Amino acid sequence: MTLSAMKALTIAAENHGESSLDLTVETVSGTTELGVLPAGGSRVYLIDTHSPQLPAMSVKVIATAPDGTSRSYAIPYAGSKRKQG
Repeated sequence: MTLSAMKALTIAAENHGESSLDLTVETVSGTTELGVLPAGGSRVYLIDTHSPQLPAMSVKVIATAPDGTSRSYAIPYAGSKRKQG
């Protein structure tokens, strides 16, 4: 019997603004709606990838303000490292 651990993508977000933000993350695996991050708030999000290994990629985080304006941030990720044993 072989057990394999699934990897989760961890995203830490901080909102230094004066209004809440609606956060969305886009990866090669798809789009995930993270929900609302309140003004002055911070939160860590875990996205289950359903994969035993993560490839190197760029993660796009989209922050949308209540007035509809949005900003996108591209964040590089080096990928998961498989333990040699």
